[in-house]
Amino acid sequence: MCQPTYWIPANFLTLLAVLACFGCKPSSVKTGEAPHQHVGHDHHDHETGPHGGHLIELGVEEYHAEWLHDDETNSITVYILDADAQNEFPIDASEIFINIKVDDQPKQYKLTAFQTEQGKSSQFQLVDSSLMVALSVGGGVSARLQLDINGTPFSATIEHHADHH
Repeated sequence: MCQPTYWIPANFLTLLAVLACFGCKPSSVKTGEAPHQHVGHDHHDHETGPHGGHLIELGVEEYHAEWLHDDETNSITVYILDADAQNEFPIDASEIFINIKVDDQPKQYKLTAFQTEQGKSSQFQLVDSSLMVALSVGGGVSARLQLDINGTPFSATIEHHADHH
């Protein structure tokens, strides 16, 4: 009994399709980034922290900073978090800094400790409309968080996202 000759090309194409799928990656995941999800405005992915703010990696996932902005009060709040970005990590600092460069003009903003626990704080805040304007400009503006944790200096880029407050 002979098989029709069309089965060879059909099976070959099916095999190629199956093999091609093994190399596929989801398009929502980019190298070094976690997918950002807004279903019900749930913030449990790696981009958002426990307070609903934006996460910044400090070191090689040694610590994290979570920053929130409130456009109505012109306030920026930064929380220092542990390596898992889940729990606040109080540090021995009374201030941390955001360095902004707008069109090659540098300016430094000081965020002061908001709450202290035995001389340490995990929350820092600044109310300043000029910082809010600088962060919302986008192109031509660079912003970096500068802080010291247990004698080690950390610096990380801050990216403004208008969707969280």
